[in-house]
Amino acid sequence: MSVVAAVRTYFSARGDAIFECRNCGTGLEGAEWTCPSCDSIEVAEYDRLECDAR
Repeated sequence: MSVVAAVRTYFSARGDAIFECRNCGTGLEGAEWTCPSCDSIEVAEYDRLECDAR
């Protein structure tokens, strides 16, 4: 396993990020690095924002 794949696996398992295809905008699961809709490998990663509604 490459270092990049290991880091991606670590962070995707934590569940604190959202992954999205940069080409078509399809939401991706953490383990997916190729878009199932358009086969693009351009994946954007966004931090999950938590809001405190108190």
